[in-house]
Amino acid sequence: MIYLNGKENYEIGIPIKIADLVKNLGLQKRTIAIAHNGEVIQKKNWDFVTINEKDTIEIVRAVGGG
Repeated sequence: MIYLNGKENYEIGIPIKIADLVKNLGLQKRTIAIAHNGEVIQKKNWDFVTINEKDTIEIVRAVGGG
């Protein structure tokens, strides 16, 4: 279990890399930012950062408008 955007019971195979989580969720890399345990992770590092049990992930989508 991980905490995903404030939800305490998000079940996913652990451990998992951030890049794999993004892929599993069907998200577009170019439109989101991710914080892992309170630290923003640069996209170039998503393949190297591992999400473990009880970690906190926040995903923010960029929204355009005018």
